[in-house]
Amino acid sequence: MHDSDQREMFCLYLFPGNFLNTKVFKKEVIFVVDISGSMRGNPLEHVKKVLYKALSELTPGDYFDIIAFNEDMHLFSLSLERATKEALEEANLWISKNFVSEEETHITKLLLSESLNKAISLLSNSRELLPHIFLITDGCVEDERNICNSMRVHVTTHLHISPRISTFGIGSFCNHYFLRLLASISRGLYGAAHDPDSIEVEMQRWLRRASSPITANIEVEVFDCLDAFEMYPQRMPDLSIGCPLIVFGRYQGKLPDSIKVKGILANLNDIDIDLKVQKTDIPLERIFAKQHIDQLTAQAWFFESKQLEDKVIKLSLQCSIPSEYTYLVLHQTRPAIQEMMMKKPKKANVKKLEAAKDRYLSRGTRIGFGDLLATAENYSVMFGNPKSPEASSVYMATDCCSDLCDCACCRCCINCCSTLNDQFVVLMAQLCAGLACLACFQCCSLCCNGSD
Repeated sequence: MHDSDQREMFCLYLFPGNFLNTKVFKKEVIFVVDISGSMRGNPLEHVKKVLYKALSELTPGDYFDIIAFNEDMHLFSLSLERATKEALEEANLWISKNFVSEEETHITKLLLSESLNKAISLLSNSRELLPHIFLITDGCVEDERNICNSMRVHVTTHLHISPRISTFGIGSFCNHYFLRLLASISRGLYGAAHDPDSIEVEMQRWLRRASSPITANIEVEVFDCLDAFEMYPQRMPDLSIGCPLIVFGRYQGKLPDSIKVKGILANLNDIDIDLKVQKTDIPLERIFAKQHIDQLTAQAWFFESKQLEDKVIKLSLQCSIPSEYTYLVLHQTRPAIQEMMMKKPKKANVKKLEAAKDRYLSRGTRIGFGDLLATAENYSVMFGNPKSPEASSVYMATDCCSDLCDCACCRCCINCCSTLNDQFVVLMAQLCAGLACLACFQCCSLCCNGSD
């Protein structure tokens, strides 16, 4: 009754069932990987490990290619290669040689778009093969809305099965909402690693969900007959082995007792499934609140819509889930303070909260829409802005002692103290403070000759 959107909510789920004898689509797979300077070190090594494993799981009936981009575009092959043992070995050698991230390289404005367009052009538009592009990046570019528009044209003009673009964002400098929207409009899957230790695990889970499709081009007929309808994601992804497919949304009208779902199997036969409609008291608006907010935020970013932003704000306040347009503020209440706030005007409370938000603001609840400056400056993807010199744990000091006692003072002393246990340092500080107080007391006694 307190929902700002009074339309009904639905949840539709499909399970792959017993997949022991299920045929999987043959695939055309193109990996588009960001190897700019910000990916240097462990992040790129994690990506390489996952790619080695993904290539080893391709079957001889699959085709593949690899595109790496920074300031330039590097192709493993000018055309798709059949996934033979020899081709996969060459691909592994090519990855180890070319996936080297130099600090001065970065993503240029058009390289991401050119890499995706090149990947689209390599796909054969064959009905027997499911085309899939896997985009992995840690940065953002200025023309992301144009990329979404051009990819939307590509996927809608393909004759048989449109290319799937699955996206994976690493770190906090890429625009995760752009990647989410790009995957949504192409029936792809979105994945992310916000923690440096989770890159390999999350990437493997993301690839596993998208690499074994058994049903494609899934559509639900009844949705066309409803008065109003919204579904998230916008286009239903493929049903893969071991991964249930769950979509949700809002509708206005009357649902029948059963609905029909259509799709294409890996043997290219059409399939129809009748699903029974069940009413439930489960609070779906709460279960899918976070996904709903993320999907709406991606659309608000793409369309630059103030109306969608307001919709996100209402949903965020209703479900008590932070969004890109709302703050999560920690506020301690006491009975006396509560009574005082009840007497004061509401506007005064809002101003007081706004003034204190920096003090009580809960950090890390917003991921933002990418950081162009950090991408251009090649900040490392190790999650977060570089530490300032004041916050660094390494201190520098000039020599103030002779060469004879340099090893026991100043720089060496500081370097030694920086490795000590925190509790030990606190104890030593307290001991030194106590000794200093006793010394001060003794000094006062001598100066004042024992008088007050």
